[in-house]
Amino acid sequence: MHAYRCWEETKIADNFVERILYLLEQQHSQTLSDQVSIYENLRKKIEIDDPSIETEIFDNAVTSIYTAGFRSETAEKYSTKLLERFGLNLQEIVDWGEHRLAKEIGMGRRKNKKVVELCRYIIHIGGVTPFCAWVKSLHSGEDAFSLGPKSDEDFLKCLGYFQHFPVDTLTARFFDRVGLLKYAAKKYDTVINPLGTDRYERLHELMIRVYLEAGDTILRIGGKEYPVKNNLGLIDILVWLHCNENKRYREESICRSKPLCKKCNLTTHCAFYKRHM
Repeated sequence: MHAYRCWEETKIADNFVERILYLLEQQHSQTLSDQVSIYENLRKKIEIDDPSIETEIFDNAVTSIYTAGFRSETAEKYSTKLLERFGLNLQEIVDWGEHRLAKEIGMGRRKNKKVVELCRYIIHIGGVTPFCAWVKSLHSGEDAFSLGPKSDEDFLKCLGYFQHFPVDTLTARFFDRVGLLKYAAKKYDTVINPLGTDRYERLHELMIRVYLEAGDTILRIGGKEYPVKNNLGLIDILVWLHCNENKRYREESICRSKPLCKKCNLTTHCAFYKRHM
């Protein structure tokens, strides 16, 4: 039987990574609980092939495609526009094609080409709940349509599959600011070239390695226990709540482009705060 430690019992542990995560969890516990509950409810519907979840999966997928290079609010705006126009009439989206979609919906031809390709793939799956079937195949690592390496991880995490751990600009910025990147570079003797073509893959691998140092602890969220080791996506949600730029979560956001350090629980341990304050 694996022995897990609970932060409630150990309080702030000696492990540097555990201290950072513990303090984050304390700062955002209620919002984290609410967000996790939403994501888990989505997963439950997917697992039982509930047709009512199909539109939401499609919406999330389109938002993921549109988000690359844009703020999340912008992607949400245009994915809503597309859903309001077409709903789940995927064949009509295919018939329009990426050029007309780019012109009348927005977000450019390349992104809409990806949307059209997704629609073709889902049409090919067929059945009552093809989006549910796609998500389960993508999660299990089968040969399924991919939104892209980073997008797949984030998409699945936001549907309640917390084993998936994405990296984006904001969570990478936090990793650097708080001192975890420097800590990891020294401990694991590694350097990540910010201009390297393999930067995402190397940073993703390094961040997983670092956060797994807290793998033997348990997050208690909404009355449930989640071993960090098997739920790294929860760490991404927690960090994202702390440093996001999305207006919907603005009250929670602390480590923004212009950080609100005086409101942050991490100042005692944060390298950025120690350098600039």
